[in-house]
Amino acid sequence: MNVEEVIIAIVKFGEKEYMQELLNGRLYTRRLKYYRYYEKKFSDKSRGDVDEGAQILNDVEFYCINPKNGLTMFSGKGKAKIICDELDKRPIFCSCCILKKDLELIKKDKEYNTYRLNFSRILGEAFDESYWDTGVVIEPNYFFERIKTCCEKEDIVLSGEKIIYYDNKMNLQDLNKSVEDNSKNIVFWKDYAYEKQKEHRILFENISLENNGDNFTLDIGSLDGHSIMFTKKQLKETTLKILIKNDI
Repeated sequence: MNVEEVIIAIVKFGEKEYMQELLNGRLYTRRLKYYRYYEKKFSDKSRGDVDEGAQILNDVEFYCINPKNGLTMFSGKGKAKIICDELDKRPIFCSCCILKKDLELIKKDKEYNTYRLNFSRILGEAFDESYWDTGVVIEPNYFFERIKTCCEKEDIVLSGEKIIYYDNKMNLQDLNKSVEDNSKNIVFWKDYAYEKQKEHRILFENISLENNGDNFTLDIGSLDGHSIMFTKKQLKETTLKILIKNDI
């Protein structure tokens, strides 16, 4: 992995009562399809996406053939959206990730370099969103290890990745190859219009939620000592200094 892509912090936004639940180690998730439904119902792109989990194919030629005589009834060219029904039922945990490349280098030293983490500069427009009043900043290595350990105990299969942002008005070869390799990979691709969300996702591959109103909660134990909760105002005004070894 490119060292500049290393995750320095996980940030989760929400209402205070739910963020307190997260501090207590309860990860609340919705199924993938819920996020397409959310934008359609509420016209809210901050939490929804009508193309969530869909592979978009552009300039697709199509033909409607009469099965009786084999003649073409009509044809055309347009956009196709491929959706996997089973994948739609899988719950995902979404968060924001701050990467090493997001930090500002302020001092070089032999063993450690000093960086500035300015939440206001990095998260920018997130502070304008009305759906959250509280943010939780989490140490990523501990967080991911707790999730992995709990899932192993409960025989839950999971995968987690940073979102790859792309222009879904283009047929991207890398995306198509990724989905051909494994259909679940579409979960980790989104249109670049959402790039400022800086999203990281965890997919629970063998949990199934049948309805948009359903949810899945994973209890990983308290995050005490490995996380901190801020009000929106506090987070916007917070700047941290971080020491990172030169070999990281």
